[in-house]
Amino acid sequence: MSHSRPLFWIAITALAAAPLSAQSVGTDTDGDGLDDLLEARFGTSATAVDTDGDGLTDLEEVLGGSRPTLVDTRTPAALGTPTVHVEAYASGAAFVLQVYLVHTASVTDFRLSWWTGPTTVSGDLAALAPYLAGNQLLTLPSVSGAAVQSLRFVLPRPPIQAAGATAMTASATVDGFRMADSLSLLEVQGVFVEVRWLETAASGAPALGATARDQAYLSVLNPSEVQGTDDEPVLDFLCILSFPDGYTVVNPYQIESTVTMSQCLPLAGASCAPWICSSAAGQVVRFDTAETYYH
Repeated sequence: MSHSRPLFWIAITALAAAPLSAQSVGTDTDGDGLDDLLEARFGTSATAVDTDGDGLTDLEEVLGGSRPTLVDTRTPAALGTPTVHVEAYASGAAFVLQVYLVHTASVTDFRLSWWTGPTTVSGDLAALAPYLAGNQLLTLPSVSGAAVQSLRFVLPRPPIQAAGATAMTASATVDGFRMADSLSLLEVQGVFVEVRWLETAASGAPALGATARDQAYLSVLNPSEVQGTDDEPVLDFLCILSFPDGYTVVNPYQIESTVTMSQCLPLAGASCAPWICSSAAGQVVRFDTAETYYH
């Protein structure tokens, strides 16, 4: 049986009576394209477009893969190339997904997919319209001719957090190429976190001597909800997770793996919450490999 495009909407609204308002989210004080609450995750300034003063805006560094709090005057080689980039944060009952579509010509056929357990739902912009809280066109000062379409979706947090291991993917046809980016979500001891492969960590991450797909790190979706060992809010980088060599193939687009070890090893300037890290061991994490199939 084929599904019509409102499937994603129906699946979400079955658990939430109505789309959430964006009253507590969506504020971007410095207008750099990164919401204030997202900057809180990264440890960047909400009142300065270039936190480290190296000539690249915070958004350019996030999209280019460099660290916006570490001075580096080199323009990332990938900056300005066709890209789908996904970031997220949580605030109260809201889960906010920010999607950045870097292009020089066109963006079409956007879709957002959500996999959790046996459930797979997917929707286009029309189906997601009740949750679209922002849609703007941004520029990259360091790259001539490149533009960024920024989409902000405000989704109900409780059903997503309660679902446990969840993978979400944004995909689109960018400048004629089908591209995607995904994120993996998890609840650990009641704390809503994102799991990121270590290879995607910002420059400055500790070198652990492991292969890129052996280790990942936990990133809290709302740092203000967690206090670290020094009673300060944790930043984006929380602790290291280790995975076994093998993994379970769920379907052609997903894999699952169980955390074998978790240890506190945050970036300089960040904090750690040992009670979260230690509890992550034994957790099953779901990863979306869909972007591999879109290229």
